[in-house]
Amino acid sequence: MDILSIGEILIDLTQTGVNAEGVPLYAANPGGAPANLSVAAARLGARTAFIGKVGDDAFGRYLTDVLKKDGVDVSALAVDARHPTSLAVVSVDANGERSFTFYRRSHADTMLMEEEIQDFLLRKAHMVHFGSVSVVSPVSNILCLWTVSAVYIGGYMLVALGALLPGAAVPAAGVLAWSVRYIYAVSGFLSRLPCANVYVRNPLFLGWLVLVYVIFFAAWLCSRKTGRFRALAPVGLSLALLFAAAGITRLGWSDSLRLTALDVGQGECIVLTSGGHAAVVDCGGSWVTHDAGKSAVQFLGGECRKSVDALILTHLHADHANGAAQLLQRVRVGTLYLPLETEGSSLLAEILTAAERQGTRVEYVTEELTLPLGTAEVCVWPPLLPESDGANENGLIIEAAQRDFEAFILGDAPSKAEKALAASAPMPDAEVLFVAHHGSNTSTCRELLEAITPETAIISVGYNTYGHPTQKVLDRLAKYNITVLRTDTDGEITITAGEG
Repeated sequence: MDILSIGEILIDLTQTGVNAEGVPLYAANPGGAPANLSVAAARLGARTAFIGKVGDDAFGRYLTDVLKKDGVDVSALAVDARHPTSLAVVSVDANGERSFTFYRRSHADTMLMEEEIQDFLLRKAHMVHFGSVSVVSPVSNILCLWTVSAVYIGGYMLVALGALLPGAAVPAAGVLAWSVRYIYAVSGFLSRLPCANVYVRNPLFLGWLVLVYVIFFAAWLCSRKTGRFRALAPVGLSLALLFAAAGITRLGWSDSLRLTALDVGQGECIVLTSGGHAAVVDCGGSWVTHDAGKSAVQFLGGECRKSVDALILTHLHADHANGAAQLLQRVRVGTLYLPLETEGSSLLAEILTAAERQGTRVEYVTEELTLPLGTAEVCVWPPLLPESDGANENGLIIEAAQRDFEAFILGDAPSKAEKALAASAPMPDAEVLFVAHHGSNTSTCRELLEAITPETAIISVGYNTYGHPTQKVLDRLAKYNITVLRTDTDGEITITAGEG
């Protein structure tokens, strides 16, 4: 077995159009990043297996058949008779913009139990694919599991008591509520500890995880001689190595401005860092294949960053913002910056609710702002076409600068906004341009390219039916001898000021 993947598997209901009566039509597509990896690797010739759970329903049987047809071992794919297969619904509005709705709470792929994981596959696999390792979960389980059992049993007792003696059930429920508060308090405290969750995308943390297995295996061998397993030494050494890995990671933070375009499919999420400071510009992607919020959290967590100074959303289209709420919930964000002309939507409501719960300050950009970011600066322009109604026209434009290095992030700005930017003031020569609207024909105009003369153009793009990036835009960039990098072909892209 070459690769074993563990994690989510679901159905992406993707809108394909409408019928004659205007009723939306949807196609059921297989989804879930770990399942996608198993299939992709199998198609490339690797021997793969998948551990997860589907519902005992038509969608679950379809997902199982898809894995089988691509040669993925499904012997460890559990079937849940009580919970349905997880769903993600991808809808398209009249303007072609997509929105996403998820049905995963209490659905099958979130109900995988420890006893359903087959150990023999883990022993056979050369590689195991998963996203992160929770260091505090064993401690959390020890402190909370007994309370969970008490709450579960106490809940049934309260139902019976309420039927017989309603007056007595009320104060009893108040006592039981303290057990629930205890669980929230303990889990919340542990989740905020340094290195509570480590992300194996960081080679140091991956190496640490391998060493932990070696250390405990050595301790087990010693216990066979002494007849007693002493856990204190291996636990202490593992924790010391973990904090050493985190310390080395933090020492590697550079004051140089670094811009990273994460691979989020057909969307955009850009992380800016300088020293101990970070900002995120947009956080959205194609949920069919990518989770922008999760990608941003894992990127920041891999660098041991527990907070960001700012989250700047150029506009509120799903492919630029559908991961923002998750990012706000899992990472401390100082300030959320939004364009003033933002129409109310369920996505905006979700983002604002997350910001309020986490104590994140919300600021609507009405004038040009200059935000410090370590030794760099981030300039945020308000919408340059305030008379327009569209979200693209009313989006924010970002300039990140450090000494003689300049980079522009345009969101989905159309050519009209780009021309307004070029005409607004003398533009500096830019090293990097994050191409607007994923390389659409409606953006990347000649006037902008001649005004900022970028050396490198980065296109954040994934699978799409719009033809992005268009050949017309690629030809225009080639005409000006601009190096083009694309997340769909180059993966995650990082540019560092002063290098190259």
